[in-house]
Amino acid sequence: EGAVLDLTAQITPATSNDATPTLAGTARVRPWAAQPVAEADLRLHRLNVALLWPKAPQTALTGTVRAQPAGRDWRAQLQLQNESSGTIDRGRVPVRALDLALVQSGDRWTLERLDAQVAGGRLQGQGRRDAPAGGSASSLGDWQGDVALTGIDPAQLWSRLAPAALDGRLQAKAVNPQSARPAIDIDARIAPAGRQPRAAWGRCAGPRWGWA
Repeated sequence: EGAVLDLTAQITPATSNDATPTLAGTARVRPWAAQPVAEADLRLHRLNVALLWPKAPQTALTGTVRAQPAGRDWRAQLQLQNESSGTIDRGRVPVRALDLALVQSGDRWTLERLDAQVAGGRLQGQGRRDAPAGGSASSLGDWQGDVALTGIDPAQLWSRLAPAALDGRLQAKAVNPQSARPAIDIDARIAPAGRQPRAAWGRCAGPRWGWA
C-alpha cells in the first residue's frame, strides 16, 4: 500500500473567546496512491477562510467534511453553513448552505448530490466524469452534468445587478471526448420564476479544443 501519513490539525484564532476550535480534524493520506486522501474527518466552526488565505473571500463556515472508503469505492460528504454570505463584489460568497456527496469508483467520479442555498434561491445538481480511455487523444474525459436553479436573485450574486427571481436549468456534456478535437454541448434555460420560459434558451457545441 506504500507510505501512509496520519495527520491531525486544530486551528483556533488567538483573539477568539470561543473555546470551540475553528478547524479540527484528522486525515489519513497515501501520497502516491491514485486516491491520496484515504480518509478525512474535518469539523469547522465559523471558519473564516480569509484568515488562512488573505486573497480568499470572507466566510463563517460551520459544518463537516468527511471522506472514507465504501467497499471498493471512495465517498466524500460535505455539509456546511455559511453565516457570512454576501455578494462576490463585496468579498463574500453568495452561498448560505452547501450539501454535497461525491463518489469515486475506479476511473469514474460521480457527483451524487449538490444542494446549495445560493443568492436567495436554491441550486441542485448532479454529474459524473470518466477518465480518458487509454490511447485517447484528449484529456477531457467523458462527462456530463445537470444543474437546476430556483429563485436565484442576481443582486445577491453581484450587488449592482437588478433584483429578480430566476429559475433555470443547465445541462452540459462532452461530445466526442476521445477525439483530438472534443466539444462541449450546452443546453441552458433561464426564465423569471413562476413563468414559462419564452425563447430564453441557448445551445452551443463548444470550441473543439485539442487537449494534450
